[in-house]
Amino acid sequence: MTKLNWYKAHERIFDSGLSRGVFYSQNEFGVPWNGLVSVEEQSTEVDRKQRYVDGEKYGYSRSPGSFSAKIEAYTYPDEFEEGSIFGLSYRVERGDWYQIHLIYNAIATSSEIIYATLKDSVDALLFRWSVSTTPVQLLGATASAHIFVDSNTIYDWALTDLEDILYGTPSQDARFPSLEEVVQLVEDASIVKITDHGDGTWSAEGPDEYVYMTDVTPFEIDYVTAVYIDAESYTVHSL
Repeated sequence: MTKLNWYKAHERIFDSGLSRGVFYSQNEFGVPWNGLVSVEEQSTEVDRKQRYVDGEKYGYSRSPGSFSAKIEAYTYPDEFEEGSIFGLSYRVERGDWYQIHLIYNAIATSSEIIYATLKDSVDALLFRWSVSTTPVQLLGATASAHIFVDSNTIYDWALTDLEDILYGTPSQDARFPSLEEVVQLVEDASIVKITDHGDGTWSAEGPDEYVYMTDVTPFEIDYVTAVYIDAESYTVHSL
């Protein structure tokens, strides 16, 4: 038994700010979004349908809502055009780690702009946009236009590869990866990799201490978590 503790320093998590905003036009090349103030993430209402039998509710079904956002900024990249599809990445600081957010298939519509008379002190004009998205279809997963990667859970080498793509390197331009590419990058970085061959067979790859034969045909896989479906079948994922 363990007594609850509310004062563990590493569990005092809070979002402390927005940083590293990058705008990606349809040609996929990224440019810094300097002056980005905030991204207000929103989701439309989830459609819920109540189900009844003989007047008694026994459950409900739900369909996922779509992602939208409101953006505020003091300025915007020259490549930004209202009505054009773009990608956006930004970083949210969370204590001593951070999350990288990716928004796909975004279209921005400007909100009203108010010009006021000059005063003794200068107030910078704040631009505002409403952003709608179209979800990206991904095989075996729910379609989504918004994902985030947590630096506290992804392997360091995978995080480095992702940031090299998003922010560029001395030898390559910054670009916006497809959702499939992000998933594959994380999958390829796994210590133990499970591959479904689509023909009823699968394979496991990993270091000898995690994937090894115990006899001529039996084998053992350590380090991953298996979720049993029934007595003879289970689901196992890369890790």
